This record gives sequence, structure tokens and C-alpha cells, in this order.
Amino acid sequence: MEASLQKSLNHDRCFVCGTHNPGGLGMHFVSEDGITSGYYIIREGLESLNGITHGGILSTLMDAAMARWLHDRGIIALTAILTVRFRILVSPGQQLHVVARKKKQIGRRYYMECKLHNEDRREVASAKAVFCQFST
Repeated sequence: MEASLQKSLNHDRCFVCGTHNPGGLGMHFVSEDGITSGYYIIREGLESLNGITHGGILSTLMDAAMARWLHDRGIIALTAILTVRFRILVSPGQQLHVVARKKKQIGRRYYMECKLHNEDRREVASAKAVFCQFST
């Protein structure tokens, strides 16, 4: 693999899952059986209104899970389109479970989907995205 391509696969500084980002979320993902998943406990300070987690944080968790699905398979791609549907409010202290999968691929476009559930297994939010693969 080219050195520049290999460098692009480095997620150490990723806001969501980077191990070398002290300001990041520190989330850990696991990829197996065609899905990428992870758990995250919403911390204080990630709110829009008092007691309500910012929708951008929820969107970011899902975007990162879908990107990680691609990353873990050696695919370098960036989000081109992200559509999010919010269903339930989330408060700090709640643990969320995120699950991402590929729906289909057309050329260099990857159509992904992700779901975010709370501790009660209720769907908090869902996302659909199109990722465009870098050409090598």
C-alpha cells in the first residue's frame, strides 16, 4: 500500500475513536459479521439544551461508525451525504449502542446505514449515508 494511502487509514486523531485525541470521545468499535458496533456513555457537556444531548453528537457517533466500517475493511472514503432521523431524546449518563452496516456499493460509492439504540434497546436515531471512496 502506498505510504500516503496508509497514512490516510490512520485514525489516531479521530474525534470519536482516536487513541491520540485527548479532547475526543474515546469510543471503541468492533467489526465482525458484516457490522461495526460500539457503546458510548454520553458524558456531561455534550448537550444542546440542559439535559438533552446535542443532535450533532448523535450524528457524529453514527457517521463515525459507518466510516469505521469502511476503514476496518481498508476502504478510504469520506462522507458525501448524511441523513439523520432523531426519534428519542438522550440525556447525559445514558449508554448508547451504535450499529453500522453497508447496504450496497455502486462503483466508488458506498451506501451505508446506522442505528443508535439506548439501554432499553429503543431506537434513538438512525442514519443513512453515501461515502465516496478515494481513487488510488
